[in-house]
Amino acid sequence: MSDSSSLIENNDRVPSVNVLIAAHQAESTIQAAVDSVVAQTYAHWSISIVDDGSRDATWEKLLEIASSDDRIHVEQIHHSGVSVTRNRLLETSRGEFIFFLDADDVLETTALDDLVSVALKDNSDVVLGRTTRVTSSKSYELPEVVKSGIYELKATTFVSSPELVHSLGAANKLIKRELAQVVTFENSLATAEDQPWLVAVYLAAAKISTAKRPTYRWIQSNDPGARSLSSQVRSGDDIYFSAQLRSLQMSLHVIENSECTSTDSRRLQIALLQRSIVRDLVPGVVAAIQNSSNENLLFIEEFVRVLNFIQSHDLGVSLANELADVVVMSVFAQRKANAAKRNKIMKLRENLLRLIDVKDISETSATGLISIGPTTFLVNTRKFVERMSHSNSHSAQGKFAFVQGLISTPNIIVTTARAGKFTTRF
Repeated sequence: MSDSSSLIENNDRVPSVNVLIAAHQAESTIQAAVDSVVAQTYAHWSISIVDDGSRDATWEKLLEIASSDDRIHVEQIHHSGVSVTRNRLLETSRGEFIFFLDADDVLETTALDDLVSVALKDNSDVVLGRTTRVTSSKSYELPEVVKSGIYELKATTFVSSPELVHSLGAANKLIKRELAQVVTFENSLATAEDQPWLVAVYLAAAKISTAKRPTYRWIQSNDPGARSLSSQVRSGDDIYFSAQLRSLQMSLHVIENSECTSTDSRRLQIALLQRSIVRDLVPGVVAAIQNSSNENLLFIEEFVRVLNFIQSHDLGVSLANELADVVVMSVFAQRKANAAKRNKIMKLRENLLRLIDVKDISETSATGLISIGPTTFLVNTRKFVERMSHSNSHSAQGKFAFVQGLISTPNIIVTTARAGKFTTRF
């Protein structure tokens, strides 16, 4: 018997957990997801699955699964997207706790045991599980999440532990049902729809805890038909990046409209922005500019709204380094952009320059190796590679002198270590 099972059996309460699964085109993965719940060492569970209008054999598979176990309830709706599907799951959920499981992922055998045990011990409203990412070649916990320190937290609150922004996915969290039902997922968002919802849940939770061992296996697949409903978006698409930016802005407003003090609100907003810039905005700007077939670059309008929020709330100084990354990224596109794109990109750049109040931009060309925020830029000229001095690169004006130099440099290789590696060549 595991320690967690022993704790639960010696407790007067044995809470029920409703596992919620949003499914779309999941015929090849849904059985494994369900089997991982059935195999749990914790017995007090039920499963609710809503099929979001799949065109494959998902619905037929679900009917077969439900017929074999009366703890499994299934429903089909017209294809409406992940937010509508999850809202339906919340609306019909039951039990003391809910737990979102993606249709292409699986639970560790002791996951619910471990999570419920922590919830009972700490009397927590929310318990974060630990996620193992599984690829075709290896399994590992996400280093940026581990390094954030959230798994070392004792029972806490969002205000006390802003680092919780490093875990903003709906999946792999045990949440009291009454708390989860207070807010809904935003139907207009094509991606990152869980972030504003979870920020609101975190703010409402009296106590948040974390599991001490892995609970969830996040399966990475190259097959678009074998990916969860929440991940079936094109990260490099201009439209989806616009949705990601709207999600960030909504999350910032949720914090602003909470009962936090102004000081706490600012701390949470800065933590969220720093996390989003490193993990979402920097790679998102590059991907959207490079991959978008839309000459109007729709995401820029949304991006400027986010910048205006940062500026109006006096958050710019703390974020100058991270925002400099985005400036540099946006400049890259000038070489391959048509006139309309160039104009929009330069407007974005001007907004960023105003944001951190750089009055005089040097026209001095610069080449070499430099780190700006999380990003390292290696600039190869035809004759030499020169390291820029740290003294030049540390000031905002030095950063943008370097940006000016990038415009006329023939070859650029970019690697972003903290945001996941990618390479851009011109």
